[in-house]
Amino acid sequence: MKKLLLLCLSILLVCFSFVSTALADFETEIDYLKIEEVICPGTVKAGKSLVVTVYVENEGEDCEPSPVGPTVEVRRFMVGLVGNPVGSIGGTGYWGPFPRSISSPVSVPPCQTVRIDNVKIVDSVPSSLIGKMAGVALSLLSPANADIPNEPRSGGGCLVQVVAP
Repeated sequence: MKKLLLLCLSILLVCFSFVSTALADFETEIDYLKIEEVICPGTVKAGKSLVVTVYVENEGEDCEPSPVGPTVEVRRFMVGLVGNPVGSIGGTGYWGPFPRSISSPVSVPPCQTVRIDNVKIVDSVPSSLIGKMAGVALSLLSPANADIPNEPRSGGGCLVQVVAP
């Protein structure tokens, strides 16, 4: 009976370690990614959508003498827009955070940086921000099917001037 119990526990431990390793590998791939830069347009018209360009780096496990690490797909971002619509210290407005999936996933090889264009921040920039600077906040978002879904990771931002349409 003891041998059977030990055998069952051994099989259970092997299964648990296999599942844990698979989940850990899947979940931590996004940890290799880092937002290198977020580039806003110089101005954006109120009422129009705001899109930015993002440079994402895969830091890899080891880059010298040759790149080592997984190629990681970028699929989603968490985005937001912040501004001061009423012109006072306490009048900060925040639009977001919104999860944004990109139209087609972008693969980032180890030890390389890729450019991702047309990442939408908001569908319509609020007219209350005309004549003011607005801040864009953006971070990588873990996959929806990850062990810890929708967890924000590396982030960045930029500023944009809001103008009248």
